[in-house]
Amino acid sequence: MKIFLSYGHDDKPALVARLTNDLAEDHTVWVDDQIPLGATWVTQIDQALDRADVVIFLLGKNSVRPDSYCFGELAYARQVGKPILVVSVGEAAAPSIIAHEQRLSMVHCATETGEVIEQTYQPAVAELRRQLALREPRPAPSHGPGLPLYSFRNSARVRTLLRGSAATDHLFPIVEEWLRGWAPHLAILGNAGSGKSTAAAAIYDHYADRAAIHFCNYANEKSTDTRLILQSLANQIAQANAAYRSFVLGSVDFERGLDMLAPDDLFDALFLAPFDELELADPYLLIVDGLDECPAAARGSLNQIMLHRFTEIAESCRLVVTSRKDSETVPNLYASGAEVVDQFESVNDPAMRSYVETFLAHNAITSDAESLANIIEQSQGDFMYTKFILAELKMRRTDDVTKVAFPIGMKGVCQSYFDRIFGGDSEYYEKVATPFLEIISVVGTPLSQKVLCEMLGLETLALSKIVRRLDIFLDVRENAITLGHKSIYDWLRSIELTDRYYISLARGLERVCDYVAHDLLTPDRVSDFTAEYGLRRLAEAKRYETIAQLMIRSDPEVRPLLARFFLQMLSTNDKESLVPLFASYAAAGGPANIVLAEAIKTLFQYEERDVAEAIAGCFSSGPDRTAVGQLVAFYAARARNDDTEAIVTAGRAAMELVPDEAVRLDLMRSLADAYREKGDHRAATELYTEASEKAAPLGLTLTVRDCRAALIDLEYVVGHLRSARRSLDLLKAELDFGVPNIHSYKYYRLLGSIFHITGSENRQARAAFQECLDIADQLSFPLKMIETFNSLAEVQTTVESGLDFVQRARDLAARSDLNRLELGKGYYIEANLLRRAGANEAAEMSARTALTILEAVPYASGCARAHLALGAIHAERGEHAAAIEWFRKANAYYVREQIYPSFRAEAYSGLLRSAAAEGTLATHVGQDDLDQLDAGEFQQLGRIRDEIREFIDGHL
Repeated sequence: MKIFLSYGHDDKPALVARLTNDLAEDHTVWVDDQIPLGATWVTQIDQALDRADVVIFLLGKNSVRPDSYCFGELAYARQVGKPILVVSVGEAAAPSIIAHEQRLSMVHCATETGEVIEQTYQPAVAELRRQLALREPRPAPSHGPGLPLYSFRNSARVRTLLRGSAATDHLFPIVEEWLRGWAPHLAILGNAGSGKSTAAAAIYDHYADRAAIHFCNYANEKSTDTRLILQSLANQIAQANAAYRSFVLGSVDFERGLDMLAPDDLFDALFLAPFDELELADPYLLIVDGLDECPAAARGSLNQIMLHRFTEIAESCRLVVTSRKDSETVPNLYASGAEVVDQFESVNDPAMRSYVETFLAHNAITSDAESLANIIEQSQGDFMYTKFILAELKMRRTDDVTKVAFPIGMKGVCQSYFDRIFGGDSEYYEKVATPFLEIISVVGTPLSQKVLCEMLGLETLALSKIVRRLDIFLDVRENAITLGHKSIYDWLRSIELTDRYYISLARGLERVCDYVAHDLLTPDRVSDFTAEYGLRRLAEAKRYETIAQLMIRSDPEVRPLLARFFLQMLSTNDKESLVPLFASYAAAGGPANIVLAEAIKTLFQYEERDVAEAIAGCFSSGPDRTAVGQLVAFYAARARNDDTEAIVTAGRAAMELVPDEAVRLDLMRSLADAYREKGDHRAATELYTEASEKAAPLGLTLTVRDCRAALIDLEYVVGHLRSARRSLDLLKAELDFGVPNIHSYKYYRLLGSIFHITGSENRQARAAFQECLDIADQLSFPLKMIETFNSLAEVQTTVESGLDFVQRARDLAARSDLNRLELGKGYYIEANLLRRAGANEAAEMSARTALTILEAVPYASGCARAHLALGAIHAERGEHAAAIEWFRKANAYYVREQIYPSFRAEAYSGLLRSAAAEGTLATHVGQDDLDQLDAGEFQQLGRIRDEIREFIDGHL
């Protein structure tokens, strides 16, 4: 075992030297005299801490001096999750960072001059060796390395939870009884602080040879990502089971990557398929702690997988989940047939009693049955409360618990703790601690130490002092600081003005907003916090003038943040704030620029016509009122998408009126969309290319990416699939997949279309389109949800599921009056599905409805698809003359536009077969037709081209 020894150099050096030598007999001990001459000592210490399995801190008067670096060693050890053993070598008060740690006393193991006293030293060293043995890192059962999957570092979290935890033996009979039954899940429900995470860690530790664990955390988005959770659990299984690892390596295409797989398909690949093949003596135990921590936007996906899909392999994998009792997840747990431990606090009572008794005995604190019962009753099953109480008893050096009056609830505990650390220093609390607490209570996300220092105007050392004082309240991980538990967060937010430790959330928000405003107005230094949360915080504080100033400046670095902000405001149903925001913008003389245009466009896409018109009304008396009115008219027509000619006319008028070049280029791109839908692909290509070339030097990244995505779509349309895939891979490298956004949506939509058009990779297509649906759902984007429902309908394996997706698209389109083009597409998709089911009469009705809608839009390619469906329907009825006419119309369009080789081949093949059945094949096939089979588009179709040639040769 690797031991890091932290000590004060003047604290009984002879005892320290003897202890170092004795421990070195069985372990590798690092002390700071091993730092080589000329090395950077801070770096050397941090590296030694990184390598250590455990830290032994020798508590003495010199190790706790304010100028001692031992504080830094402790803080870093806690940050990286190292177990800390505290050994007292002198009379000294422990700093708050280790105040709650159980410690071993070696105070009387040496004389005042430092000579070791063998009689007391030997038993103390024996006990220290025993404690080290308990913390000996146990290697995870492994028959090989893990899989190339995302993994979370769970071992440190498990060790931290189990260190000093109460006995949890009462849990294992419950688990064993559940394992003997048939319930797929064991749900442990309890209040905040009741020890659910510790229970999860204990169960994992008990079944370590066949268990995997994951901890969800509301402050870490990755920890609640369904796909990453599945990958982490699978990776742990792979390390323990060589057969599982071998099967997955042989069946999953890791080179292609898993980022395109939807959660359902990932579950199929990593769990359903392997466990269908493996024979297990005992089921694997998968433990997911904090299922309720998942944010609302992602909860549906996580519940679907954890509570429904895992029931399919309940004989191979059983799930333990923990959640708060008041969580929205609880009804789903009951509905899934889970075995529920509802009153975990009462079930956990033996562990609570054991924990308290052990603590009091180890610290020689006198108690009786009444006082012991009082502590347990006061806690009401809340381990957090109990730990605060016991830490307070220890700090006060209380030797008789029967004489102590306990504070009431977490509020009383927190106030008592604050009295001790701030009671004699009210100025420090008001000037330093209060701003710190106000900020971390407001932001709701972990903040890096760098950002916190900048917000508070403090040096790193000053921040470290605050963190040390408030350590028991905080969670410090990976250099980011947040509140350690939601109960503390709730207490801080409930403090009233009359309370001694009052904090103002409004004041904290103002301080955060001041930082964000300065950050955004200095674009070359925008922090990650500002990029993700800054504009929302400004809107929350109603700092509309600041946002308006940013919109007027329209810096290229800030513009994508504004676009994301508008989407966030709409997806969180906070759209009403946009009207006063744009009123401030108009009052400040804001022009009709790209930011305004994007906001209006987005509002129409989200069905927020009234808000868009209200924003336009803010400009009723300004010089840009006509231009803004025309933007409203254009984007309204574009969202309806029911008259392509009207869209083109409105777009060209807007381009004449709006002076802002960025807006003109976005209008040009939208016009190109309309030309493409009309079937004029040459004009569309020219406009996309021109808009992209002009936007690039202006720093209009969003417009450039929109144009690039559209040009890739056209590559796919004309049949250049390999080129389209290469171009898509280049675009992918530039995109941010960490947060839902319109460009990641477009990436997956194009990927799904490319997979689908090949006709042989519908599983990958479904996965890609499912990603689109997830993104559109997280963005609450109805326009894109309609598109995706239609795309998913085309790639379903069963007619029933396909028709279900068509109906979902139709319901949403009708409800929102959005995108009539997509409504028409749904009808020709429905026609093809019904034809597959043999319902040709209904299929013809759907195809004709599609044609009626799409001819009015017009959407030329969609009309050709409807022609193709009608041709197939008539051919199956034996009505070959009618079929020939429909196939001829579809084929003529695809030949004229030189697009969609696969549909063109389908139309041509249908035409030939109907002509052959009618006996008129020779009149329909000429040398030009035969030459077309060797054209570039048909060359890519391989088998289809050969079948057509063979058919012609066999019938002529």
